[in-house]
Amino acid sequence: MEDAAREPAVPPPAHDTLERQESVPGTLAQEPTIEALQAEIEQARLERDHATRQVNAFEAERETLVAANEAARRALAGRLRESFLATDSALDPGMVQGETLEELEASFASAQALVARVRESVLSEIALREQERTRPAAPAAPLVPAGAPGRTRTSPSSPLEKIRLGLAGLAS
Repeated sequence: MEDAAREPAVPPPAHDTLERQESVPGTLAQEPTIEALQAEIEQARLERDHATRQVNAFEAERETLVAANEAARRALAGRLRESFLATDSALDPGMVQGETLEELEASFASAQALVARVRESVLSEIALREQERTRPAAPAAPLVPAGAPGRTRTSPSSPLEKIRLGLAGLAS
């Protein structure tokens, strides 16, 4: 109610005032005709169709550029992979795999680490064998005959010695 009190109320124009304004040319805004509105609608449709064709053309161009970019990226990744493999002939081509730069770098680093561990292992094995080969030979173990042990010469020579030896064996 306060808003109504602040703004003065404007009474609607009288009907006869409108008739007088219509009779005077150029006093009242002309309403567009149906033909003019249809022409505006047709113009808006044409502009919309033109804009749609432009958007479709831009989209097709974007897809072409994306495909070309993807092909170039794959070609560069292949070249990078080949250059990684060329740096170390010990790398198996199956060890360096990936579609992106990061994947290729990671697989190359792990392949290099694996090759380094294998090289280190092989070199340590070679050094160990070289040490064993250059080490002086251990003295030969005495030969032990196969089968039953040989006879000893301590057997008694006379019958009396045999009896004594037999009784000594029973006593013990």
